[in-house]
Amino acid sequence: MSWQSFLFNLFLRLRRRILCHHDQFNALREQVAKLDGRRGRKLGVVPGMRREQWGEYDCDHYCPDRVAALPIAKRKVVIYYHGGAYCLRAPHLYGMTLRTFCDGLQSEGFMADYRLAPEHPHPAGEADCLDAYRRVLALGYSPANIVMMGDSAGGGLSLTTLQALKQSNLPLPCGLVLISPAGDWHLTGASYYLNQGKDPMFHIASFLFFRKLYCGDDNDLIAGMSPLSGDFSNFPPSYITTSDTELMRDTAVEIHDKIRASGGHSTLSMARGLCHVYPLLGFMPEAKKARQQIIEFARQCLAAGAAE
Repeated sequence: MSWQSFLFNLFLRLRRRILCHHDQFNALREQVAKLDGRRGRKLGVVPGMRREQWGEYDCDHYCPDRVAALPIAKRKVVIYYHGGAYCLRAPHLYGMTLRTFCDGLQSEGFMADYRLAPEHPHPAGEADCLDAYRRVLALGYSPANIVMMGDSAGGGLSLTTLQALKQSNLPLPCGLVLISPAGDWHLTGASYYLNQGKDPMFHIASFLFFRKLYCGDDNDLIAGMSPLSGDFSNFPPSYITTSDTELMRDTAVEIHDKIRASGGHSTLSMARGLCHVYPLLGFMPEAKKARQQIIEFARQCLAAGAAE
């Protein structure tokens, strides 16, 4: 583990709190908004990035000049679903994540700013993510040129989107990247309990609080909301990252296992001792390496899609 990762884990542990009531949640939202605002002012205006209104939500659209010069059907595309426990947003920070992956792939990018709980509980976020993919197809982009990516809650939304696309007989993207994905609302994986105290970022009690915000108290509804319980057959080639000390580690492992058991191709990258969604934290040497591995995997998927 690099010294940067060690110190950041220590910082997270010192600030880690159990989230269990709305006053704490509102304070967290304010903190995230301030952090995102400060970062956004430093970044300034990103050439090629614009915000568009798509129905009931906004979508960040990144298209650098060299990509815009190509016909739509020829453009490579990243569709990104951001994390934030289905309840938080940081558009400037995630805009830079989208830009990083798109620049590495010389691609265009779309990131749906889907509606959030608790104001818009399930299934609003899932509906927006599915709608965003449908809109990209309707604009003329080829699914063979699309890589879908998502981190944390966005990973879970990527899974539900793919499963809904299959049910609607719509074409799937050529590749899938999941970074510390959610997807098990039952919290059945052993890591949710074995890694309590090891995960530098989360307590399981906070997961239960976020679940209530997004799902409510209906156990029957929760049972039907976990994409981990869904169909993993005919998934596109997938790349999944997690860390051995994450509470959500076993969700990533089970997704990987289910894709492979269904006859698909999946690669699982298991880091040691790193925090949740570490590939997004560019100041870590491990994150830079992970990003390059993700970009290389996505490049291979796009090359295979173009060859079909």
